Amino acid sequence: MPVNKLTFFPVANGDTTLLEFDGTTILTDINLRNGAGDDENDECYDIASDLLDAFEANDGQFEFSLDLFVLTHPDEDHLRGFEDFFHLGAPNRYKPQSVLIAEIWISPYCAAPNYDTKESAPVFCEINRRLGLLGRAEAALDGNRIKVMSTDRYDAGKFRPSISWILLSPTDHEADIPKSEDPEQPHSSNPSSLVIRWSINTGQKSYAYILGGDATCANWERVSAAYTEDQLSWHILLSPHHCSRYTMGTKDLETDNFSFSEHAVTALSHKLDSGFVVSSSKKIVNNDDDPPSYDAKAKYLGILGKGKLSEQRFLNPETHNSGKPSPVIFVFDSGLLNLDTPRKFSQKAIATGALSDSTTYGLRSGKTEL
Repeated sequence: MPVNKLTFFPVANGDTTLLEFDGTTILTDINLRNGAGDDENDECYDIASDLLDAFEANDGQFEFSLDLFVLTHPDEDHLRGFEDFFHLGAPNRYKPQSVLIAEIWISPYCAAPNYDTKESAPVFCEINRRLGLLGRAEAALDGNRIKVMSTDRYDAGKFRPSISWILLSPTDHEADIPKSEDPEQPHSSNPSSLVIRWSINTGQKSYAYILGGDATCANWERVSAAYTEDQLSWHILLSPHHCSRYTMGTKDLETDNFSFSEHAVTALSHKLDSGFVVSSSKKIVNNDDDPPSYDAKAKYLGILGKGKLSEQRFLNPETHNSGKPSPVIFVFDSGLLNLDTPRKFSQKAIATGALSDSTTYGLRSGKTEL
Protein backbone atom coordinates (compact mmCIF):
# COMPACT_ATOMS: atom_id res chain seq x y z
CA MET A 1 0.00 0.00 0.00
CA PRO A 2 1.49 3.39 -0.99
CA VAL A 3 2.61 5.63 1.86
CA ASN A 4 1.33 9.23 1.92
CA LYS A 5 4.39 11.26 2.78
CA LEU A 6 6.42 14.41 2.30
CA THR A 7 10.17 13.86 1.83
CA PHE A 8 13.01 16.37 2.04
CA PHE A 9 16.07 14.74 0.51
CA PRO A 10 19.65 15.36 1.67
CA VAL A 11 21.21 17.28 -1.22
CA ALA A 12 23.50 19.67 0.71
CA ASN A 13 22.95 23.30 -0.41
CA GLY A 14 20.18 22.48 -2.85
CA ASP A 15 16.52 21.47 -2.88
CA THR A 16 14.68 18.25 -3.70
CA THR A 17 11.28 17.89 -2.05
CA LEU A 18 8.77 15.16 -2.93
CA LEU A 19 5.11 14.89 -2.00
CA GLU A 20 3.38 11.53 -2.43
CA PHE A 21 -0.29 11.74 -1.54
CA ASP A 22 -3.41 9.91 -2.72
CA GLY A 23 -1.53 8.49 -5.69
CA THR A 24 -0.20 11.91 -6.75
CA THR A 25 3.49 12.81 -6.97
CA ILE A 26 4.77 16.40 -6.85
CA LEU A 27 8.50 17.14 -6.96
CA THR A 28 9.79 20.62 -6.19
CA ASP A 29 13.29 21.17 -7.62
CA ILE A 30 15.99 18.56 -8.08
CA ASN A 31 19.66 18.49 -7.16
CA LEU A 32 20.86 15.13 -8.47
CA ARG A 33 24.59 15.08 -7.85
CA ASN A 34 26.80 12.89 -10.03
CA GLY A 35 28.50 10.05 -8.21
CA ALA A 36 26.15 10.03 -5.24
CA GLY A 37 26.18 6.55 -3.84
CA ASP A 38 28.90 5.23 -6.19
CA ASP A 39 31.35 4.80 -3.35
CA GLU A 40 30.10 2.89 -0.32
CA ASN A 41 32.24 5.19 1.82
CA ASP A 42 30.73 8.28 0.19
CA GLU A 43 28.22 9.99 2.49
CA CYS A 44 26.60 11.80 -0.46
CA TYR A 45 23.08 10.35 -0.44
CA ASP A 46 21.84 8.74 -3.67
CA ILE A 47 18.37 10.17 -4.28
CA ALA A 48 17.88 8.65 -7.75
CA SER A 49 16.75 5.20 -6.63
CA ASP A 50 14.32 6.66 -4.10
CA LEU A 51 12.80 8.93 -6.74
CA LEU A 52 12.43 6.11 -9.25
CA ASP A 53 10.60 4.04 -6.66
CA ALA A 54 8.14 6.92 -6.23
CA PHE A 55 7.70 7.54 -9.95
CA GLU A 56 7.09 3.97 -11.07
CA ALA A 57 3.94 4.19 -13.18
CA ASN A 58 0.99 1.83 -12.98
CA ASP A 59 -0.80 2.56 -16.25
CA GLY A 60 1.72 0.81 -18.49
CA GLN A 61 2.01 3.76 -20.88
CA PHE A 62 5.20 5.05 -19.29
CA GLU A 63 7.72 3.17 -17.17
CA PHE A 64 8.15 6.10 -14.79
CA SER A 65 6.03 9.24 -14.49
CA LEU A 66 5.76 12.32 -12.26
CA ASP A 67 2.50 14.27 -11.98
CA LEU A 68 4.05 17.69 -11.37
CA PHE A 69 7.53 19.19 -11.35
CA VAL A 70 7.78 22.64 -9.75
CA LEU A 71 10.93 24.54 -10.69
CA THR A 72 11.20 27.36 -8.19
CA HIS A 73 13.96 29.09 -10.18
CA PRO A 74 16.77 28.03 -12.53
CA ASP A 75 19.79 27.96 -10.22
CA GLU A 76 21.90 24.84 -10.74
CA ASP A 77 21.27 23.48 -7.25
CA HIS A 78 17.54 23.44 -8.04
CA LEU A 79 17.70 21.70 -11.44
CA ARG A 80 20.94 19.69 -11.43
CA GLY A 81 20.46 16.29 -13.08
CA PHE A 82 17.22 17.25 -14.87
CA GLU A 83 18.55 16.23 -18.29
CA ASP A 84 19.87 12.88 -17.04
CA PHE A 85 16.79 11.93 -15.05
CA PHE A 86 13.72 13.19 -16.93
CA HIS A 87 12.37 12.51 -20.41
CA LEU A 88 12.90 15.47 -22.71
CA GLY A 89 10.76 15.90 -25.81
CA ALA A 90 7.32 14.83 -26.97
CA PRO A 91 5.62 12.16 -24.85
CA ASN A 92 5.13 9.91 -27.89
CA ARG A 93 8.91 9.67 -28.05
CA TYR A 94 9.22 8.51 -24.46
CA LYS A 95 12.55 6.89 -23.67
CA PRO A 96 12.49 3.84 -21.38
CA GLN A 97 14.04 4.23 -17.92
CA SER A 98 13.46 7.99 -17.95
CA VAL A 99 10.77 9.83 -16.00
CA LEU A 100 7.99 11.56 -17.91
CA ILE A 101 6.82 14.82 -16.27
CA ALA A 102 3.10 15.23 -16.86
CA GLU A 103 3.11 18.95 -15.93
CA ILE A 104 5.70 21.63 -15.15
CA TRP A 105 5.23 24.86 -13.20
CA ILE A 106 7.69 27.72 -13.70
CA SER A 107 8.00 31.41 -12.94
CA PRO A 108 7.85 33.96 -15.79
CA TYR A 109 11.62 34.33 -15.59
CA CYS A 110 12.11 30.68 -16.61
CA ALA A 111 10.05 31.40 -19.73
CA ALA A 112 12.46 34.18 -20.75
CA PRO A 113 15.78 33.80 -18.89
CA ASN A 114 18.71 36.15 -19.38
CA TYR A 115 21.36 33.44 -19.38
CA ASP A 116 21.77 29.71 -19.23
CA THR A 117 24.35 27.18 -18.09
CA LYS A 118 25.27 23.64 -19.08
CA GLU A 119 22.79 22.40 -16.47
CA SER A 120 19.94 24.79 -17.23
CA ALA A 121 20.05 24.82 -21.05
CA PRO A 122 18.27 21.43 -21.46
CA VAL A 123 15.62 22.54 -18.95
CA PHE A 124 14.95 25.73 -20.90
CA CYS A 125 14.79 23.70 -24.11
CA GLU A 126 12.03 21.50 -22.65
CA ILE A 127 10.24 24.55 -21.24
CA ASN A 128 10.29 26.25 -24.64
CA ARG A 129 9.01 23.10 -26.36
CA ARG A 130 6.01 23.01 -24.05
CA LEU A 131 5.39 26.75 -24.27
CA GLY A 132 5.35 26.42 -28.05
CA LEU A 133 2.40 24.02 -27.80
CA LEU A 134 0.14 26.41 -25.86
CA GLY A 135 -3.12 26.98 -27.69
CA ARG A 136 -2.97 23.57 -29.37
CA ALA A 137 -4.69 20.34 -28.36
CA GLU A 138 -1.36 18.64 -27.65
CA ALA A 139 -0.68 21.12 -24.83
CA ALA A 140 -3.17 19.26 -22.62
CA LEU A 141 -1.42 15.89 -22.88
CA ASP A 142 0.63 14.35 -20.07
CA GLY A 143 4.21 15.25 -20.89
CA ASN A 144 3.30 18.54 -22.59
CA ARG A 145 1.54 20.58 -19.92
CA ILE A 146 3.16 23.69 -18.50
CA LYS A 147 1.98 26.61 -16.38
CA VAL A 148 3.74 29.97 -16.03
CA MET A 149 3.04 31.05 -12.45
CA SER A 150 3.02 34.53 -10.98
CA THR A 151 0.70 36.16 -8.45
CA ASP A 152 -0.54 38.49 -11.21
CA ARG A 153 -1.83 35.44 -13.11
CA TYR A 154 -2.75 32.94 -10.37
CA ASP A 155 -3.61 33.18 -6.70
CA ALA A 156 -4.78 29.78 -5.45
CA GLY A 157 -6.28 26.50 -6.56
CA LYS A 158 -6.45 22.72 -6.17
CA PHE A 159 -4.05 20.37 -7.90
CA ARG A 160 -6.11 17.44 -6.68
CA PRO A 161 -9.23 17.47 -4.45
CA SER A 162 -7.04 16.80 -1.39
CA ILE A 163 -4.09 19.00 -2.46
CA SER A 164 -4.52 22.79 -2.46
CA TRP A 165 -2.07 25.60 -3.08
CA ILE A 166 -1.65 29.35 -2.61
CA LEU A 167 0.93 31.15 -4.74
CA LEU A 168 2.71 33.77 -2.62
CA SER A 169 5.48 34.86 -5.00
CA PRO A 170 6.70 36.07 -7.44
CA THR A 171 4.83 38.98 -8.94
CA ASP A 172 5.45 39.64 -12.62
CA HIS A 173 7.68 42.52 -11.55
CA GLU A 174 9.77 40.35 -9.23
CA ALA A 175 10.24 37.81 -12.04
CA ASP A 176 11.29 40.52 -14.51
CA ILE A 177 15.02 40.37 -13.83
CA PRO A 178 17.08 42.74 -16.00
CA LYS A 179 19.92 41.42 -18.07
CA SER A 180 23.35 42.12 -16.63
CA GLU A 181 25.76 44.25 -18.60
CA ASP A 182 28.50 41.86 -17.51
CA PRO A 183 27.87 38.37 -18.97
CA GLU A 184 30.29 36.92 -16.44
CA GLN A 185 28.18 38.23 -13.55
CA PRO A 186 24.50 37.65 -14.42
CA HIS A 187 21.86 38.95 -12.06
CA SER A 188 20.54 36.42 -9.58
CA SER A 189 17.27 34.65 -10.39
CA ASN A 190 16.47 34.29 -6.67
CA PRO A 191 13.80 37.05 -6.62
CA SER A 192 11.86 35.11 -9.28
CA SER A 193 11.50 32.04 -7.04
CA LEU A 194 8.10 30.40 -6.83
CA VAL A 195 6.85 30.48 -3.23
CA ILE A 196 3.93 28.11 -2.68
CA ARG A 197 1.92 27.22 0.40
CA TRP A 198 0.61 23.70 -0.05
CA SER A 199 -2.25 22.28 2.01
CA ILE A 200 -2.84 18.53 2.35
CA ASN A 201 -6.32 17.44 3.46
CA THR A 202 -6.14 14.02 5.10
CA GLY A 203 -9.87 13.91 5.75
CA GLN A 204 -9.41 14.40 9.48
CA LYS A 205 -7.13 17.44 9.31
CA SER A 206 -5.33 19.72 6.88
CA TYR A 207 -1.56 20.20 7.08
CA ALA A 208 0.24 23.11 5.45
CA TYR A 209 3.81 23.44 4.28
CA ILE A 210 5.64 26.25 2.52
CA LEU A 211 8.38 25.87 -0.09
CA GLY A 212 10.06 29.10 -1.20
CA GLY A 213 13.12 28.33 -3.30
CA ASP A 214 15.67 31.08 -2.80
CA ALA A 215 13.19 33.92 -2.33
CA THR A 216 14.83 37.08 -1.04
CA CYS A 217 14.20 39.37 1.90
CA ALA A 218 12.36 41.79 -0.41
CA ASN A 219 10.05 38.96 -1.53
CA TRP A 220 9.19 38.06 2.06
CA GLU A 221 8.67 41.70 3.06
CA ARG A 222 6.08 42.06 0.29
CA VAL A 223 4.50 38.72 1.17
CA SER A 224 4.17 39.79 4.81
CA ALA A 225 2.13 42.81 3.77
CA ALA A 226 0.11 41.13 1.02
CA TYR A 227 -1.18 38.01 2.78
CA THR A 228 -3.03 37.16 5.96
CA GLU A 229 -1.64 35.14 8.84
CA ASP A 230 -3.83 32.21 7.79
CA GLN A 231 -2.44 32.32 4.26
CA LEU A 232 1.12 32.29 5.60
CA SER A 233 0.61 29.63 8.27
CA TRP A 234 2.49 26.34 8.18
CA HIS A 235 3.08 23.10 9.99
CA ILE A 236 6.29 22.60 8.00
CA LEU A 237 8.53 25.31 6.59
CA LEU A 238 11.47 24.72 4.27
CA SER A 239 13.87 27.50 5.27
CA PRO A 240 14.35 29.54 2.08
CA HIS A 241 17.72 29.66 0.33
CA HIS A 242 19.15 26.81 2.40
CA CYS A 243 18.83 28.69 5.69
CA SER A 244 20.49 31.87 4.47
CA ARG A 245 20.09 34.94 6.64
CA TYR A 246 19.62 37.02 3.46
CA THR A 247 16.03 35.78 3.19
CA MET A 248 15.41 37.52 6.51
CA GLY A 249 17.52 40.64 6.26
CA THR A 250 20.01 42.78 4.36
CA LYS A 251 23.51 44.17 4.69
CA ASP A 252 24.24 47.89 4.56
CA LEU A 253 26.67 48.34 1.67
CA GLU A 254 28.36 51.31 3.32
CA THR A 255 28.82 49.98 6.85
CA ASP A 256 28.79 46.24 6.02
CA ASN A 257 26.42 45.77 8.97
CA PHE A 258 23.69 43.16 8.66
CA SER A 259 20.21 43.71 10.07
CA PHE A 260 17.20 41.42 10.18
CA SER A 261 13.94 42.66 8.69
CA GLU A 262 11.01 42.56 11.09
CA HIS A 263 8.55 42.13 8.21
CA ALA A 264 10.48 39.32 6.51
CA VAL A 265 10.90 37.44 9.79
CA THR A 266 7.19 37.90 10.50
CA ALA A 267 6.27 36.45 7.10
CA LEU A 268 8.11 33.26 8.02
CA SER A 269 6.88 33.06 11.61
CA HIS A 270 3.28 31.86 11.32
CA LYS A 271 3.72 28.29 12.54
CA LEU A 272 0.74 26.11 13.33
CA ASP A 273 0.76 23.95 16.44
CA SER A 274 4.42 23.34 17.32
CA GLY A 275 5.64 23.20 13.72
CA PHE A 276 8.83 22.06 12.02
CA VAL A 277 11.53 23.89 10.06
CA VAL A 278 13.64 21.94 7.56
CA SER A 279 16.98 23.29 6.36
CA SER A 280 17.96 21.79 3.00
CA SER A 281 21.61 22.68 3.34
CA LYS A 282 24.99 21.40 4.35
CA LYS A 283 25.71 21.04 8.04
CA ILE A 284 25.13 24.30 9.93
CA VAL A 285 28.03 25.39 12.10
CA ASN A 286 28.90 28.63 13.85
CA ASN A 287 31.09 30.25 11.20
CA ASP A 288 30.83 32.85 8.43
CA ASP A 289 29.22 30.52 5.87
CA ASP A 290 26.00 31.69 4.25
CA PRO A 291 24.19 29.62 3.23
CA PRO A 292 23.61 28.08 5.63
CA SER A 293 23.71 30.73 8.32
CA TYR A 294 24.06 29.97 12.02
CA ASP A 295 22.33 33.28 12.78
CA ALA A 296 19.39 32.36 10.54
CA LYS A 297 19.08 29.00 12.30
CA ALA A 298 18.88 30.87 15.61
CA LYS A 299 15.99 32.92 14.23
CA TYR A 300 14.12 29.78 13.17
CA LEU A 301 14.71 28.22 16.58
CA GLY A 302 13.17 31.33 18.10
CA ILE A 303 10.14 30.91 15.84
CA LEU A 304 9.79 27.28 16.90
CA GLY A 305 9.96 28.08 20.59
CA LYS A 306 12.39 27.69 23.44
CA GLY A 307 14.54 24.87 24.74
CA LYS A 308 15.20 21.36 23.52
CA LEU A 309 11.81 21.06 21.82
CA SER A 310 12.71 23.67 19.22
CA GLU A 311 16.05 21.95 18.49
CA GLN A 312 14.19 18.69 17.88
CA ARG A 313 11.89 20.41 15.41
CA PHE A 314 14.65 22.05 13.38
CA LEU A 315 15.71 19.33 10.94
CA ASN A 316 18.55 19.10 8.43
CA PRO A 317 18.49 16.15 5.99
CA GLU A 318 22.27 16.35 5.59
CA THR A 319 22.78 15.45 9.27
CA HIS A 320 19.45 13.81 10.06
CA ASN A 321 20.74 10.31 10.78
CA SER A 322 23.13 10.81 13.72
CA GLY A 323 25.10 13.38 11.76
CA LYS A 324 24.85 11.57 8.41
CA PRO A 325 22.63 12.25 5.39
CA SER A 326 19.13 10.79 5.52
CA PRO A 327 15.79 11.98 4.14
CA VAL A 328 13.52 13.89 6.48
CA ILE A 329 10.17 12.16 6.00
CA PHE A 330 6.78 13.24 7.27
CA VAL A 331 4.07 10.58 6.94
CA PHE A 332 0.37 11.44 6.80
CA ASP A 333 -1.14 8.53 8.70
CA SER A 334 -4.79 8.30 9.83
CA GLY A 335 -5.05 12.06 9.94
CA LEU A 336 -1.86 12.44 12.00
CA LEU A 337 1.50 13.84 11.01
CA ASN A 338 4.34 11.37 11.70
CA LEU A 339 8.03 12.17 11.57
CA ASP A 340 9.97 9.01 10.78
CA THR A 341 13.02 8.47 12.97
CA PRO A 342 16.08 7.21 11.05
CA ARG A 343 17.48 3.85 12.10
CA LYS A 344 20.06 1.53 10.65
CA PHE A 345 17.96 0.57 7.66
CA SER A 346 18.78 0.60 3.97
CA GLN A 347 17.99 3.71 1.96
CA LYS A 348 15.09 1.77 0.44
CA ALA A 349 13.56 1.16 3.85
CA ILE A 350 14.02 4.76 4.92
CA ALA A 351 12.60 6.17 1.67
CA THR A 352 9.47 4.02 1.75
CA GLY A 353 8.76 4.77 5.37
CA ALA A 354 9.26 1.08 6.27
CA LEU A 355 10.27 1.88 9.81
CA SER A 356 8.73 0.26 12.83
CA ASP A 357 9.40 3.19 15.13
CA SER A 358 8.53 6.78 14.41
CA THR A 359 7.95 9.89 16.43
CA THR A 360 4.28 10.78 16.02
CA TYR A 361 2.97 14.30 16.43
CA GLY A 362 -0.74 13.99 17.08
CA LEU A 363 -3.27 12.73 19.53
CA ARG A 364 -2.06 9.18 19.89
CA SER A 365 -1.39 7.47 23.18
CA GLY A 366 2.23 7.39 24.26
CA LYS A 367 3.38 9.83 21.57
CA THR A 368 4.38 13.47 21.47
CA GLU A 369 1.48 15.84 20.84
CA LEU A 370 1.67 18.37 18.04
